[in-house]
Amino acid sequence: MGLSSSPTAVSISDFLTFQGSAGTYDFNVTAMYEYQAPTIGTYNLGLIGNLVDQSGDYSSTSALAILQVNQTGGSGAISGAYTLSSPPSFTPPTVPEPSTIALLGGALLGIGAVRRRKQ
Repeated sequence: MGLSSSPTAVSISDFLTFQGSAGTYDFNVTAMYEYQAPTIGTYNLGLIGNLVDQSGDYSSTSALAILQVNQTGGSGAISGAYTLSSPPSFTPPTVPEPSTIALLGGALLGIGAVRRRKQ
């Protein structure tokens, strides 16, 4: 699965609240993005945010929630699931280093010069 959109900044407090071993936790969303769906009829949404306990015993921790919605059959039945991981278990998109781009640019210029000389 890969990102199909860049993360969009949002602010949604208490998006998800649940009971844990140390009390009640809130998941506050700070960004969301769309994942490429593995099959037709599936929609994946990634939510980046902070996991905070309401008692204040633990500091805010980065977290990632992935929501998956599926539509199955001709009747249009919809099911869903979510995964919450802290710290986030995703790999951010890679960006080529400037030296790689410079090397590629130099190679293209060289190819262009050789072709021009032959003509």
